[in-house]
Amino acid sequence: MINRQSSQNITIEIYFNPYAFHESITKYQIENDGDWIKTKNGYMMREFGNYAILIYPILSQDNDIVMSLSEKLDNLDRFRESLMKPGNFKDSITLHVTENEITTSLDLDLQEIVGLSLVNDVISQKGVLFKENEDLTYVSVSIKRPLTSNSLSEYFSKIAYALKLYYKIREEQEDIALKTSLQFVNFL
Repeated sequence: MINRQSSQNITIEIYFNPYAFHESITKYQIENDGDWIKTKNGYMMREFGNYAILIYPILSQDNDIVMSLSEKLDNLDRFRESLMKPGNFKDSITLHVTENEITTSLDLDLQEIVGLSLVNDVISQKGVLFKENEDLTYVSVSIKRPLTSNSLSEYFSKIAYALKLYYKIREEQEDIALKTSLQFVNFL
C-alpha cells in the first residue's frame, strides 16, 4: 500500500542547475546516504544529472511523492524555457503538494495580472488556476492521489505551461499598454 501522508504539506524544490543545488546544501549535515540522501535537519534530496530534487519534510520510501520522483523526469526543460530567461531568471522552483493540488511558491514573485478571472475561466477546464495571495500570483494544479511518475510529470508540465502563459500575458499586456500610449501621446 502506498503511504500518502495526506494531512501534510510537502515542499519540493527542483534545481535546474546542479551547481546552485550543491551551493544550497553545503550547510546540511548528511544523516543517511542511499538513493535519497537525508539530512539531520529534515530534508531529503537526490540528483539526476542535469537537475536535483530536495523534499521536506523527510518522507518514507513508500510515499507516493518519493516513489514518483525516484524516476528521472524528462520534461523539466519546460520549466527552464520559462524560468531561465533574462529578466525572470530562476534556477530552481519551489512547489507545495497537498492532498489535492500542487502550487508554485510565492517566491517566483509573479505580479498580479489584469483579467485573471477571464484567464481562469479558460484554463480551469484543464485543472489549472492562477490564484492570488499577498498581491502576488501563483499557479495551482488540481491533482489526484496517489501520484505516479507519469501523473506527476503531467502535473509539472501543466505548471510549466501555465508559467509560460503567465509570462506571455504579461508581455502582451505591456505591449498593448505601450502601443496604446503611443497612439494617445499626441492628445496629451
